[in-house]
Amino acid sequence: MKQHAESPTKQRLLDAAAELVSGSPNQDVPIRAICERAGVQLPTLYHYFGSKDGLMDALVSFAFESYLNAKSDQPRLADPIEVLRRGWDNHVEFGLQNPQLYALMYGRTHPGGRPSAAREVERLLLLRTQEAFAAGRLKVHAELAAAQILSTNIGVTLALITEATELPDLRVSESVRDLLLGAISRAADPEAADAAQPWRSVIAKEAADLAAALEIAQPEQLPLHPRETALLRHWLQELG
Repeated sequence: MKQHAESPTKQRLLDAAAELVSGSPNQDVPIRAICERAGVQLPTLYHYFGSKDGLMDALVSFAFESYLNAKSDQPRLADPIEVLRRGWDNHVEFGLQNPQLYALMYGRTHPGGRPSAAREVERLLLLRTQEAFAAGRLKVHAELAAAQILSTNIGVTLALITEATELPDLRVSESVRDLLLGAISRAADPEAADAAQPWRSVIAKEAADLAAALEIAQPEQLPLHPRETALLRHWLQELG
């Protein structure tokens, strides 16, 4: 995981920590082992990072930067939903290729402790969902879509990492991905979607008719609680 630290010595410490953490089943690497691998004494590590925790925090930041660098090499896609789908797969792939570092990135958490590179990951995802929302492809606001995608993506990746197999079943990731994106996105061409699924237009018409009937009905005539009526209106709007 080569990056550009402020000095060669600091970089050697980061590289040593990354190598040892990547080979450790629980990310618990003795600080002296890191120093030995980097060819430095303990005071040198304290000089650059203050403590082992400081070194681990810096390592997490570099891991996020490595992830961002990998994303920057991806080709640009025209379909904003396909961009989100590809981003999901890239996220899972990075986690499976770097399981111990990924566990540090998303498992080593404390309130307000996100590195700036983690916030950059979130910002880039939000830009993608904003593009999808602007194109009329999302049923929910961009901020909610980004939060749903990232939290679910992280959970699936961590679950796959903990599987007791060298070849995790990616069908789990793909099915969760498609369920989520299917729930929050719209078809690019509604007419094409209706042609492929003719029952959609039937349901949409029935939903629109029932919604219109609700609008002219008196509340006391409805066999529903007002909260239930509001929920019904919401689902009819989604179906329409």
